Amino acid sequence: VYKRQQVNTAKAKIYGGNNDLSGYTATAIGTGDVNNSGDGVDLLQKVNLTIVGNSVCANFYGTSNITPSMMCTEIPGSGGEGTCFGDSGGPLFVTYNNAKVQAGIVSWGNENCALPNEYDGYARTSALIEFIRQHAPGSTIILDPDDSPVGFLPSIFLQLLNNE
Repeated sequence: VYKRQQVNTAKAKIYGGNNDLSGYTATAIGTGDVNNSGDGVDLLQKVNLTIVGNSVCANFYGTSNITPSMMCTEIPGSGGEGTCFGDSGGPLFVTYNNAKVQAGIVSWGNENCALPNEYDGYARTSALIEFIRQHAPGSTIILDPDDSPVGFLPSIFLQLLNNE
């Protein structure tokens, strides 16, 4: 980050349940590359993708490369939509029990971004509960989606999601 500015925060739910979320539509948000040029963008972008089970992702990347702490989204058959360089660390949201919850953190993808029928990888928030508790001690983790909101995310992410 070259230019820092203070960002307002808003409470957001962090998914900590046992559902692997396969088949859910997820929204990834970031400022990464949008055309494989190696350059990011100045404005936040969002893309809707479908979460697939780890076995689907492991069939593509190899079983030793996919762990339970990961999750994957499928690039649509036409390609051109997915996460890319510079999006790492950004949130992956799903709507779960009528609430927007952060289910993942953008992590990795193929060398060439958004190729058809490939997969992007994310850190699974439900596998990081102890890490979140340790490094964000003021947070309460939602293990049941009906509990109250936890954690803090820049409100700009939530504003972008609410403008769908």
